[in-house]
Amino acid sequence: MPLELEFSKTFDFTIKVQKTIGIPCCFEPYPDTLRAKLKANFGFITSFAILAYCVLGQLINVVLLLIGHRKTEEAMEEIAIQIVCTGFCITGLIKMYGLAYHRNLLTSIIDDFRVMWAEELLSSADRQICDKVLRPTMAIAAFAAIGNIIMVSAFNFLPVAEMIFNHWQTGKWHRLQPYVIWFPFDGTGGWWYYLVYTFEVYGGYVVAVSNVGTNCIFCLLCAHLTMQLKLLNRSLEDVIQPEEANKRRLVQRDAREMLPKLIRRHQSLLSCKETMDAVFSLTFFLNFAASTIIMCVQGFLMLIADFYVVTKIALFMGCCLVEIFFLCYYGDEVLENSTQLAQAVYNCRWYHQDAGDCKFSKNLIPIILRAQRPMKLMAWKFWPITINTFGMILNASWSYFTLLRTVVL
Repeated sequence: MPLELEFSKTFDFTIKVQKTIGIPCCFEPYPDTLRAKLKANFGFITSFAILAYCVLGQLINVVLLLIGHRKTEEAMEEIAIQIVCTGFCITGLIKMYGLAYHRNLLTSIIDDFRVMWAEELLSSADRQICDKVLRPTMAIAAFAAIGNIIMVSAFNFLPVAEMIFNHWQTGKWHRLQPYVIWFPFDGTGGWWYYLVYTFEVYGGYVVAVSNVGTNCIFCLLCAHLTMQLKLLNRSLEDVIQPEEANKRRLVQRDAREMLPKLIRRHQSLLSCKETMDAVFSLTFFLNFAASTIIMCVQGFLMLIADFYVVTKIALFMGCCLVEIFFLCYYGDEVLENSTQLAQAVYNCRWYHQDAGDCKFSKNLIPIILRAQRPMKLMAWKFWPITINTFGMILNASWSYFTLLRTVVL
């Protein structure tokens, strides 16, 4: 028999992973003073600066390749790889900035869900709904975090295996780096090499955690919102209990008192949805747009690169697809359960009332009308975060890929 789930435990693993790059706990708002803010976010600022330089260094390297200042035998392949890596890093940078900029809003959403948790999860049936929704999401968040960290670690340390293999074949050591980042000095010479390699390894880890950490927070918040919608659906359906003592068609006093509370809870969930849009909307719009281009370029790389690069790119593409799918899946869960509110209200035995007392039924009409406009999380009012959008992103990536293949090859 699993232990009773606690609210703080639902975010526990994600918070621990984010803390490894200095992201403060999402339960805590910013301190009041600037000195306290800098002290609490010193690790975050350091990680952000490292990732920002990685982005700048990769962009400079792309420019040097395009103008012909840096010569390479496989210029097209390297430019494509740089676009993929730079896009992934820029996405991580945007997500880190979004978490920092909206820290207090994120804390307020979590506080709202904590209050609802304490008020609503009273019966064993409520706990069953909670476990059914949240435990799988917690497992998926842990799996996604570990999977992304493993994927980036493979990128970080594959050059070591490649150097050992090349030495075994040629008898010479040829120093390689995980990523091609511009530095104002020779990053492969002397003791600088080990510092640069460590810097790039940590930069890769930061971008993995920043990407997956933001995604996991969003999915967990969507799961909490979905759970509350399921509880609200059930409460609305059961707001009128069938009378046992007598068979008069009369709405019970408890139902009249309960309905305003359920309406306020629905309004609270709508407010949480709006706040989630404010925190994640622009971030995920840029994420979806970047992922469309990244997956297009990844497909192109699979056509022109050797087996070694294709293997790395296929692993990278798999992680991108899983990431976008889960974001869209949990957004779709919110949409689906909010759509069911209208049916739940209709099923609430509203017909158990006196013929002359229609006030209760009339109060249900605005709820039904509002529920017919479901909660739809948006990516900057451009893309609804639903399964249909996942299909649209894949279609767009395929279209760009076929165009690129036709023009270049």
